[in-house]
Amino acid sequence: MGNRKPRKPIGYGPLDWEGNINSKVWLRNEFLRTIERLEPTKQKKPLGDLAEPLDQYSRYMEDIPRRQGVSERFSEKRKTLQEGERVSLFSLLDQDDPFRASVRQWGETYHLNSTWCYDVVLRTLQHWHEFKETAGKRFTPLPFYSDPNYVGFAYLVGLARTPRNLLTEEQKAAVDSFDKRQLVHPFTERERDYLSAYPPDDPHIMIDDFSLNEAESYIEEALSSPVFKLLSTSRLAEFRGALREEAKKLLDKVKATAKREGAVKPMEVDEVSKHLEWAVSYQVFDESYYSIEAHKYINATDKHRAAVKIGKQARHILKLVDLKPRPTTKGRSRDL
Repeated sequence: MGNRKPRKPIGYGPLDWEGNINSKVWLRNEFLRTIERLEPTKQKKPLGDLAEPLDQYSRYMEDIPRRQGVSERFSEKRKTLQEGERVSLFSLLDQDDPFRASVRQWGETYHLNSTWCYDVVLRTLQHWHEFKETAGKRFTPLPFYSDPNYVGFAYLVGLARTPRNLLTEEQKAAVDSFDKRQLVHPFTERERDYLSAYPPDDPHIMIDDFSLNEAESYIEEALSSPVFKLLSTSRLAEFRGALREEAKKLLDKVKATAKREGAVKPMEVDEVSKHLEWAVSYQVFDESYYSIEAHKYINATDKHRAAVKIGKQARHILKLVDLKPRPTTKGRSRDL
């Protein structure tokens, strides 16, 4: 217990993506979703090319001694795990295992050669094999962490509202260590209720579509009351539009406050999605920074500026998801 790392609260103060483990899981899953979305329009087919590893996985599942060896190594590895640490199943396979070799070859081909990528492939192949699916379907996403060192914003707010005599000593310590000034000021009670309603997986990511869709569902529920049936269709539509517009204004207000105070890190989802597209196009589909959006520009200077921006943001995404940028074109200092 003496070596236990302190809990790291999230949801307020400067939020470091690289230090926030569930934010990293979220971004890795979005990276995978971006591959799925772009693959139909590309020549290279990372999901489709998992057919060979899937065949090798089927053979592995039929080989009881191989599976038993992995199971035994897994049991031994679990005994030495640190709190919140996970076992990489890929690392438990024998170095000369043909299934391991096929997954590794796939990773090298698509420059998805980090351990987390290999573990995603194992989870995906396991799902495909279990449900008799063929290659070319979706990746199986990584699960979020729920370890003792990760305290969600909604969880902490819930503890803060719980009568103190009902809390354990550990929970009291978590509440006492929480900077209440940043929690309380400058948000109103209603604004704090709103923020604490975000999913505990990643509560600081404020997604407009999610918030507005959620608000719209409540609006529709309210407008389904018999009394509103007395309104004309046009008046009801006008009323619905006014409520939705008010919800958007309130969301913008909370985001502006959060951004100004640094209490919650707002995220422009469209911008992140674009950066993910750039990173995936370069890393997985072998496109150059220059070619990714060159069709939008005529002037050579504008094209170069765009390529420099794309390269910077793509490398940033790759760093956040723990992927080493693929080798640049031989003989050139930069792959523009």
